[in-house]
Amino acid sequence: MNHSRPAAPTSLASPDIRGPGAPPVEGHAEGDPPREAPALQPSASAGDPAAQEAELDAHLSVTDPIAMSQIRDALKQLSRERGTQPHVLLIIHHRHGAETVRLHEGVGVVVGRDPTADVAIPERSLSRRHARFTFQRGDVLVEDLGSTNGTFLSGQRVERGVLKPGDEVALGEITASLRVIASAELPVLNLDVLDAPPVGSERRKLPSVDDLMGGPTPVGGMRAVNDEGLVMRSPAMRPVLETAMRLARSSAPVLVQGETGTGKDVLARLIHEAGPRHKKQMIRVGCSGVPAQLLEITLFGREADALHGDTRAQEGVFEACAGGTVVLDEVGDLPPALQAALLRLIDTGRVARVGSTREIAVDVRIVATTYRDLEAMCEAGSFRSDLLYRLNAVPLRVPPLCERREDIAPLAQRFLRQANEVHRRNVRSLDPETLALLEQYPWPGNVRELRSAIERAVVTARGNVITPLDLPESIQAAPALRRSTPPPPDRPLPEAATPGSGPMIGLKAQMDRLEAEIILDALRATNGNLAMAARRLRMPLRTLQEKIASHGLRRSDYRDGPPSRSK
Repeated sequence: MNHSRPAAPTSLASPDIRGPGAPPVEGHAEGDPPREAPALQPSASAGDPAAQEAELDAHLSVTDPIAMSQIRDALKQLSRERGTQPHVLLIIHHRHGAETVRLHEGVGVVVGRDPTADVAIPERSLSRRHARFTFQRGDVLVEDLGSTNGTFLSGQRVERGVLKPGDEVALGEITASLRVIASAELPVLNLDVLDAPPVGSERRKLPSVDDLMGGPTPVGGMRAVNDEGLVMRSPAMRPVLETAMRLARSSAPVLVQGETGTGKDVLARLIHEAGPRHKKQMIRVGCSGVPAQLLEITLFGREADALHGDTRAQEGVFEACAGGTVVLDEVGDLPPALQAALLRLIDTGRVARVGSTREIAVDVRIVATTYRDLEAMCEAGSFRSDLLYRLNAVPLRVPPLCERREDIAPLAQRFLRQANEVHRRNVRSLDPETLALLEQYPWPGNVRELRSAIERAVVTARGNVITPLDLPESIQAAPALRRSTPPPPDRPLPEAATPGSGPMIGLKAQMDRLEAEIILDALRATNGNLAMAARRLRMPLRTLQEKIASHGLRRSDYRDGPPSRSK
């Protein structure tokens, strides 16, 4: 989608925890998502709650008492609680995914099919300039711009209307809804909270598996993208999507596996959004690199400890996320004691806070992600096999980007738009030769590496079209490696890395050979030091070891002399 206005789209998973026991926003049912609000200009009232509230009253009008009251109350409540400036967001759902646009005071946002629209969506049911949304003196107004298929607010066709938080507007076959949320980030760990979607989102159209899988090419596909990005268009992603959508209907634990940077957390979010718990929040907890005691308290909470000066009990994530989904990122890094506690939670639905023997019943769904080989870890004794059995009832593996060639172009286009917005550039597109290079490259760093490459190209581009010279040297060199002469006789490429020969070699076979050559080059450059080669290739050591095995590479292919120990 094209955003010509500098009002950058905001992530759908905007972090927002109001805290256990916090009073519900006035005029807003408990359990509904926190709402977002417009950015207020900094003033002398900053830090003075009473002055801020008075300023808000002066800032907002009362053109529609019901809509205004709800937006005003949400803004004032969030401003008092957070001391931050809330935002009003317009969330637009379409068959290619979703766009989130922050509304600014007095600035209209036009949605339509025309590329010059503020939010341009190539949807035939939209008129070229279909409707305008404006945040003005506290009201969010929608105005039909003479569209063919009309603008419908809460099921009624309107020429002009006022939105309340949670209202849904239909523009042809796409929908737009309003949210008011706070902008504060969480201060501890890397927790992400996906709040319940706004009221009315039950009508949001999610393609069924049959729709997506019914033909050789899904109509529009289904896309869910975060900072890493996950595009579900390639044949390699179809069985993954089918399995994920079926798993979403249940509350069973799910384990999502895949290399670093493939978008496992986005698939976890899709499972949450498409499941029966989508009205509740999703909290993501990173298990890697966090001290065990802090991670235990974060997950399970702790009782008050007057002896050490802690006079208040702390609710853990599993309690706070009642009825929702907890995503455990890199569950393979979970300490053994917490593995046992997690297994008990899955088996019994009960947790005990740190410092207490009293068990508390909780209702959460567990979605775990990892790039590690958990089966190998079980054999080594570093991961519980019984926990793996409970998590991995139905295997769900996100394939690496090199197996999803059809996803590279749409991902690159999305990252191009995002980089333009972040760096205030106006790079329009990638030329065909550049796209061809991107599709030939093996992407050892997966989607994260692609994002980095596109961002660099946008920043360094000499014109408004990205050419091969704007890409990193490793990507520019990929065709040269592919066309390079075979290795010398004393170091032949292993047979497993040479799937075929002659003019009928398929693309997959050529890509396998290219990847094997790149890995061999890195191994030879480091004299077989796997740790150094993994850093050089920007991939996890475990992934490199797996690729060496899958290509049938032998130590003698890349190292002279006796084996050395990698540090």
